[in-house]
Amino acid sequence: MKKRILVTDVDGTLFDSMSLYLEAFKYTLRHMGFNMEYVKRFYYGSAGTTLINQYSILLKECDMQYSDIMVRCLVNDFYEFLSEHKSEVNIFFGVQEIIMTLGEQNLPIFVTSGATTAKIEKWFKKYGLPYTMLLGSDDIVKSKVHIKMFADCLEMPFDDFCQQAIFVGDGPNDMRIAKECGILAVGIPNTVSADDLLIAGANKIIQNFNEVQNFF
Repeated sequence: MKKRILVTDVDGTLFDSMSLYLEAFKYTLRHMGFNMEYVKRFYYGSAGTTLINQYSILLKECDMQYSDIMVRCLVNDFYEFLSEHKSEVNIFFGVQEIIMTLGEQNLPIFVTSGATTAKIEKWFKKYGLPYTMLLGSDDIVKSKVHIKMFADCLEMPFDDFCQQAIFVGDGPNDMRIAKECGILAVGIPNTVSADDLLIAGANKIIQNFNEVQNFF
């Protein structure tokens, strides 16, 4: 069945940003004695949640004492690192053309991210990418709630929306959200392996974003 609605993640799906984000994450933890291979696996596996949650969970899993202030300092250090390397993030090849084409076809395009709304809006404006609704995790964390807000935007029953949509993402969290909502979960292994995405609930695997147009 052809789909009629696109829900997409941003980092690692539309923009080649995850390797830079990993370096920022590792940089903030450089003096804390972490095994950086473990940090890498943790970061990619938890991508799509907020930084505050990621740091808190990591520190808790490693039985390290921490405070809210400490976590916020780590988040600030993360963004300071990014501000010094902001020119290193590029859009993946083919993404701009596909998003523009789908927009010209009046296909609803919904954008969900664990990052801030302002950052995503800035990137979409830079590349002239159309969207119907864009949600970061400033106020409401990326989750099933975002999907419900998208359905409300189109004034559609939630189940109908999910049946007509695909959710494209590069992380296990994306696949879990799609599976929870009953949306066709389309994984793109830009960040983690196809096997990791399938284990998390992916229904389909694509190798590049150009393949998205085959669902519509």
